[in-house]
Amino acid sequence: MSKNASLLPEQIFRELVQAAGAEPVTAKFTLDSPSVRCGTDDFEIVASDRVIRFAGGNIRGLIYAVYEYFERYCCCRWFWDGDAIPKRNNLPLDNIYYIKRFRRKYRGLRYFAHRSLSRFQAEHWDFKDWKREIDFLLKKHFSFFMLRIGNDDLFQKAFPGVVKYPPLDGSSPEAVERSYNDRTELISLQYRSELRKKVLGYAFERGLMHPEDIGPTTHWYNVTPKDFLEHFKPEFMDQSSQNYMRPETQVWNCDNEVNIDRYLKLTWAHIRHYGRPELFHIIGLAERVFGSKEENYATKVRIFRAFVRKLRKRYPNAPLLVASWDFMFRWEAAEVRCFLQELDPENTIILDYTSDSDYHTNHFVNWNLPDHFPWIFGIFQAYEPQNDLFFDFDRMEKMYAISESDSMCKGMVLWSENSHSNPLLLEYLAKKSADETFLIEQFCRDRYGDFAKPMAELWTMTKVPFAANAWVFDKERPYHGIFCNHFNLLATFSGLGNTDTSAFYCECARKYPMLEIPETFFAEAAALAETTDSEWMRRDLGDLLRTALMCLITRELCAIGMKLLGRTPKKVDGSKLVSLIRLMGDLLETLPEFSLNCTLAQTGRGHTLNPHAEMTLKGNAENSYCRSYIYELYRAIYEPEAIFLSETLAKLPAGKLPPRKPLLAKANNLKNHFYVEALARYQPCVNLLSPKVKFPKFSV
Repeated sequence: MSKNASLLPEQIFRELVQAAGAEPVTAKFTLDSPSVRCGTDDFEIVASDRVIRFAGGNIRGLIYAVYEYFERYCCCRWFWDGDAIPKRNNLPLDNIYYIKRFRRKYRGLRYFAHRSLSRFQAEHWDFKDWKREIDFLLKKHFSFFMLRIGNDDLFQKAFPGVVKYPPLDGSSPEAVERSYNDRTELISLQYRSELRKKVLGYAFERGLMHPEDIGPTTHWYNVTPKDFLEHFKPEFMDQSSQNYMRPETQVWNCDNEVNIDRYLKLTWAHIRHYGRPELFHIIGLAERVFGSKEENYATKVRIFRAFVRKLRKRYPNAPLLVASWDFMFRWEAAEVRCFLQELDPENTIILDYTSDSDYHTNHFVNWNLPDHFPWIFGIFQAYEPQNDLFFDFDRMEKMYAISESDSMCKGMVLWSENSHSNPLLLEYLAKKSADETFLIEQFCRDRYGDFAKPMAELWTMTKVPFAANAWVFDKERPYHGIFCNHFNLLATFSGLGNTDTSAFYCECARKYPMLEIPETFFAEAAALAETTDSEWMRRDLGDLLRTALMCLITRELCAIGMKLLGRTPKKVDGSKLVSLIRLMGDLLETLPEFSLNCTLAQTGRGHTLNPHAEMTLKGNAENSYCRSYIYELYRAIYEPEAIFLSETLAKLPAGKLPPRKPLLAKANNLKNHFYVEALARYQPCVNLLSPKVKFPKFSV
């Protein structure tokens, strides 16, 4: 442990004493206590004779102890968007003894590579944001985090003289514009690399674990630079699936050891410049298929073995996390069980983050993980479009119960494509991963104070509808599509003639009765907003309102679908859909967190933005995969699409489906116009998080 690290718990303690306005006290810190298991996250708090003594099994545990003292005995509370530190003259100093032992070693979060809104996407954060986030992880007793947000400058570090840094004044050579495949840097790659070094240094100093990526890391957010391709001209794996077919996103032929060594150069470069070789992560040949079912399995196992052999030669004992994402999408349960026989349980852990999926025959139970192989219980929660509050806690509890007493379960993680989207889920993860009790009522008392009871009623009131619209992988349902939002409205309705209309009708009929929001919800939420000056509460009310509105919008879409596709088709009126979507835009107009223009300004604070940054951000957010709750998209695309659809439906004879070509032509025209208009044109007017601003009136 470095000298600076050994002083950190004391420094954190003194800062919290000062923040509470309390008199200074004597506090002692040690990593040597017989009550605490050496090297673990365990900690102990003892206060007697006017002295507080903190003990931890490691630096992380010692920091946990400090935060636990202030939470447990001084009524402090910690959230991603701030702390509640009550003022007090004196700290409790007598008759305190508390010891905490952790059963699961890996407790934490992943941060992903999408770019749209700064609240949810880590690529927009600066060092100040990251310091707050890392401190939050420690306050919630998390031990582990992962920055899977791109290669940074690993190619430039691993292949100097071959791969140049991308331009600072235009699009990246590998960019596909108007898509999430436009990885043009908003700020210079050199800055991002300096930031990564500072962020990981700050986290390592505080004892957090961060895995090193190993294996064929080529993905849409880890593209191969054209400089590399033109210089080395690698052959590619012969894949039979049609995704990732551009040269920049294809996997180099890993049956050639030269290409394995080139991939490993990226890993060694990250360790050398940014990381630590204490924990590794491999996703494998993810989301791709190679030949027949048998060939695909054999290829993936063969390439996995090749990388692990190289890893073990250099780092024989470092834990390796094997990601499960590909298991769910591209493998059968029997294949996963067979694959486990290839792995060494002494230094290998299955990192599963699919427990909340809706796959009923292909998940961690069917893979035979519980009681048989080391694994981590993980929650995916949502793709990029769903930064709302939809989550099925009841299903989660059923899946969690299977892992609760399993000694082979080594951790619990949240692996979402969004950060900070659901404060209730973050609290659930923190409590459950530490084997503590989670109650929505306690969460509300901690976060809302005097408003705990009415806020708990709002959360509970929406529980069933929110669960009904939770994002699931519905591969095993009769209807295989996703019909859960209005973000691609015209494209969805233009394709009705090409889908299984019977299955689509059944999906609409299944969801419709589950998405009803109580009539009193909107009035109660708006009334609460007018009586509080809490930014946290107003933010959560905004999230509750937009999620409830999405329920109503989806319900109306289901009603339209059933009328169009029913056995006795009816005339359809789309005016209510237009009103609901417009109301969502009105709400987001008051929430700068949902503005691309505000995100762009925040990302560029103190830096020179790439002149192409606005076009890149638009493309990263607008594409059909990533469209979400974004104010500018409501005004430029979602509302106009809803109006056009409503007008089209009004002209349709009963029993007819909307014509495909006019819908797609209108969608394309609206999209083109969005890219021409400057984001500044859609500047939000007010900030709803301010207590001086009133919520819009909801009449639904």
